[in-house]
Amino acid sequence: MHKKQVRKFYSVLWDAHDKEAIPSVLHKDVTFRGSLGLEKIRS
Repeated sequence: MHKKQVRKFYSVLWDAHDKEAIPSVLHKDVTFRGSLGLEKIRS
């Protein structure tokens, strides 16, 4: 990910909790791996 994408992820999805913005921030095939071993796949 580029810095710009990471900043958008945190400002729009993480801080603002705007779940409706997920398609505009994350690619449909993204896989998120949390620091505790949790894995989420966007569906």
